[in-house]
Amino acid sequence: MPFLSILCVFVCVITISECRDSVIVHTKHGAVEGFAIPSQYAAKHKKHINVFLGIPYAKRPIEYNNDPRLYRFKKPERPFWEGIWDATAYKPACPQHLWYVKETVPNMGNANMSEDCLYMNIFAPRNTEEIPSNSPTLYPVMVFIHGGGYVMGSSHQYPGVFMAERDVVVVTFNYRLGPLGFLSTNDANSPGNYGMWDQLRALEFVRENIRSFRGNPGIVTIFGQNTGASSVGLQILSPRSVNLFQRAIMQSGSDRSEWAIIKSNNDAQHYAKELARELGCPTGDTYRLTKCLTEHRSYGEIVNASSKVRLKPGSVGNPWGPVVDGSLVGTVDAFLPDSPKFMRETGNFKRIVVMAGLNKDDGSFFIPNLPTLDEGVQKIQFDNIVNEFLSDRGVKDSVTKEAMIFQYKYWPQPQNQTMILHKTIDMMSDYLFGTGMNEAMKWQTVHNKTFFYVFNYFSWNDYLPYYRGVAHGQELQYIFGFPFINQTYIDLLGVYPRQQYDYADRNMSEYMMSLWTNFSSYGDPTPRRFNLNYFKNTTWREYNIYNHSYFYISNSSYNYTNYRQKDFGFWASYFPQLASRPGSSATSSPIIETNDNFQISTWSLTALSSLLVIIIIALCIVNHRNRDKDY
Repeated sequence: MPFLSILCVFVCVITISECRDSVIVHTKHGAVEGFAIPSQYAAKHKKHINVFLGIPYAKRPIEYNNDPRLYRFKKPERPFWEGIWDATAYKPACPQHLWYVKETVPNMGNANMSEDCLYMNIFAPRNTEEIPSNSPTLYPVMVFIHGGGYVMGSSHQYPGVFMAERDVVVVTFNYRLGPLGFLSTNDANSPGNYGMWDQLRALEFVRENIRSFRGNPGIVTIFGQNTGASSVGLQILSPRSVNLFQRAIMQSGSDRSEWAIIKSNNDAQHYAKELARELGCPTGDTYRLTKCLTEHRSYGEIVNASSKVRLKPGSVGNPWGPVVDGSLVGTVDAFLPDSPKFMRETGNFKRIVVMAGLNKDDGSFFIPNLPTLDEGVQKIQFDNIVNEFLSDRGVKDSVTKEAMIFQYKYWPQPQNQTMILHKTIDMMSDYLFGTGMNEAMKWQTVHNKTFFYVFNYFSWNDYLPYYRGVAHGQELQYIFGFPFINQTYIDLLGVYPRQQYDYADRNMSEYMMSLWTNFSSYGDPTPRRFNLNYFKNTTWREYNIYNHSYFYISNSSYNYTNYRQKDFGFWASYFPQLASRPGSSATSSPIIETNDNFQISTWSLTALSSLLVIIIIALCIVNHRNRDKDY
């Protein structure tokens, strides 16, 4: 799809809300009423976007008589409604702490949050000059899975109107979060993964009904960022999602990320018991624990208590996330029968076309918020960060510490505080995002085409301070067209940009939307059917395991090779070997023994010998007295 010029004006002198037309479609579950709005482009005044907000893709609590025993900690079921469903306004977000959502949807409050939250939004192109037909053109479908650490986020944050103008149907949806979406007791009482089953139900709804919205069920791309990206990776692995999508995009996360799943089912059970303890529920019996949380605690109480549950040492992410449930419910019924590492290595995943990538400074949000970050990081501060990192993982080996410092030292100027900051960000980016992505891509590319990118565009108007760099999630505003949001769209969708945007920002947004929608439509972000001028005169080369080709996305885009392979290798191979050495206590200098140590050892041995002699004498006396007597 061509990279459109951004020299455009907004259509309509009147507001879009005044241009709205009612649109009704019929699904397998019932009729749905949405509305149509005109394109923002004067050159596309004949194109409208059909918008449907808040369509139930799963059974609602009211269909269970609002009885939590019937829907809490249960898989979702198919929805049903009578009459015409009103899909002209967003429905509630799933229970969570709302500060993250409020960054872009400031009017979101507790009244906009409920367990009745399993809804999706659909944005579909509509050509008003099209001749009516019994076999109308069907558009590729893009289904977005939001991130937020499995504990936050909402479909409200991601308007699909601008992407839909590029002839794709865009779907966003909510899924259950935190303990309500991922509580696992490590047995059949609450096996977990409810949020993942929600995602699966949403994809099933798309397959069953998207044709009614002019979407092609045979060309579905799932894409996500952060835990949305790891969810995409897990859906690629899951045997339950066969034939539900044909392409996938993972943005700054994958199924092999450190935080993609709860590492151990015992850990998941531990978090469940800690939550129960906070809420005064039984902890010794998982049946009673689940019953208490289901029948006697509100979702607000559960969400508030969940923030007090702490991660176990050595863990990354949040206490709530997907688990390997094959051993809990059986392989046939499991969402994730085995670990992502094992499933990747044994080839048990969908061999589809995948696009994936990273932001250059993904890790900048995950370093300590030092008061002097604008001046850089001092060497002693970097050493302390490494010490804390290793301490959290139970590693006391000084050799491992020295290896990390060596790997991320800026050797040309070891005392340069600005460069130490950059290397600190690199360290967290590689550990949390890059290495896992690299591991997933190495296996995926063996079986089908893959495309890898590094996003490195920093806006002069960016709301983040410059020292955060191109941080985690910064690409989303360009993919969803935030530079084109004006007051009309704010009033219509309730989404507020976090900064001002200029010509360069809008240009980048056009470019990113073209790459993403092209991949969805053609399986190639820069298809050769279009002139290279549309893609900054650069064709995106496929990723391969020989030189790890990647596409550098910035003001100018280029193809490069071997992105940070040495650093990814350090985390994937060398660091685990060092950190897991049994009994390792190497020090940087010899320990000088003193006479005091030897004196203590000598007197300890003397005391132990004396005690042993006394015990032997006592045993002899007892034995003598217990001999058989001759009466």
